[in-house]
Amino acid sequence: TWHGRLFYAMELVEGQDVATRLRDKQRFTSEEVIHIAEGVARALAAAWKFRIVHRDIKPSNILLTPDNSIKVADFGLAKSLRIPKSDSRLIAGTSEYISPEQGMGKAVDIRSDIYSLGVVLYELLMGRPPFKSDGSFTFVVYQHVHSAPPALEPLNGTIPEAVKEIIAKCLEKKPENRFQSPEEL
Repeated sequence: TWHGRLFYAMELVEGQDVATRLRDKQRFTSEEVIHIAEGVARALAAAWKFRIVHRDIKPSNILLTPDNSIKVADFGLAKSLRIPKSDSRLIAGTSEYISPEQGMGKAVDIRSDIYSLGVVLYELLMGRPPFKSDGSFTFVVYQHVHSAPPALEPLNGTIPEAVKEIIAKCLEKKPENRFQSPEEL
C-alpha cells in the first residue's frame, strides 16, 4: 500500500520472452517445452494458492532468464476468485490462447490457465498456435470451443508420445477433462 492505494510490483527480469524466440523462428525441443511447462505450472500453482487466475497465458507473458528460469509476467487481466463475483460478462484474454469457457464468458478457474498453457506448448512445438485468427476474435473463439486442434506433427524431429498426451489433455474442451491443477500437470 502506498498513499492509500494498493498495487503490486514485479521484479525486473533479464532475458527474453518466449514470443521473441518464436518470432526469431527459433525452435524448441521437447525437453525445453517440458521445462517451460513445469516453470509455468509452478507459477500458476503459486498464484492459485491465492485463488488467482492469470487469464492471459501466452508466449509474450512467459519469460526465459539467463539462468534458464521461467517467469510468468503481466497479471493485468488476472482475476481473484476470492473477490465476490460481479455481474460483468467481460471476456478477457488473447484470442489465440483463450480457453473455451473464457471465450464464452463463463466462469474461469485454474483449468482455464492450464488450457492456455496447452496452446502455448502446442505453439512451441509447431511454430504456430492451433487456432489462428483471420482478424476475427469470434472466429478464433469458435474454434477453441468447437474444433479439435490439428495433429501435433513437428516441423523437424519427433515429439514423444508423452508430450503429445500432456498437450492434448491441457487442450481438452471441457475443464473437467483437463489436468485439474498445476500440480497434477
